[in-house]
Amino acid sequence: MQKKDFESYVQAQLNFQSILDQLFSLYSTVLGQVFSRTSLEVLRKYPTPERVIAIKHIEIVEMIHTGWLTVNQTVFQGLLDDTE
Repeated sequence: MQKKDFESYVQAQLNFQSILDQLFSLYSTVLGQVFSRTSLEVLRKYPTPERVIAIKHIEIVEMIHTGWLTVNQTVFQGLLDDTE
């Protein structure tokens, strides 16, 4: 990757993070790695706070697979708290 391409990539990530912070202020705190496969899948399926509120608890718990149901529930609760 050339330096110019890398700088554009980094700038796109910063822009995305800025927009995400406006919609979900605690998103990166709740899910950690914003650009992970799981995080991006959550955003693809539930792109707005209203969509997060409307989903069934088990749907997102199954999507955020960490191996620990209590962790998943904590992550889900963090997303819900962020929508308020």
